[in-house]
Amino acid sequence: MPFPLPKQADARIDVSPLIDVVFQLLIFFVVTTTFLTDTGIPLELPEAASGQSEAIQQEMSVRVARDGGIRFQGELVSLDDLRDRLAAAVKASPKKALTIYGDGQVDYETVVQVMDAARRARVPGIVLATEQPLNPPGKSP
Repeated sequence: MPFPLPKQADARIDVSPLIDVVFQLLIFFVVTTTFLTDTGIPLELPEAASGQSEAIQQEMSVRVARDGGIRFQGELVSLDDLRDRLAAAVKASPKKALTIYGDGQVDYETVVQVMDAARRARVPGIVLATEQPLNPPGKSP
């Protein structure tokens, strides 16, 4: 007498725990990821206790390196070429301010020349980037 074979259960894999783990990993990586906003030349910005931190969207930026090199929007330019590029940028979007990131050890004359080129290009506003000091005057740690 033949015995009946047991019925095999459908093999199913429950993917709910897998989805939970993948979602937790996604959240972990989103939270711990650092987003680089600006890669460029390393600068030591001067400190200013009265400086304000502002989030500026789509700014025009000029970086003045310690050796006097000038970069507009990341490209190395001469002082003469800077005025033309600034004028073209102002024509394209007239309400953008210019942020000047000057190294703390840069020659003062170079920063003044960059500011003069910006004024002659009719840039509506100029911002000088600074860093907050670690121990501001008048505050004890």
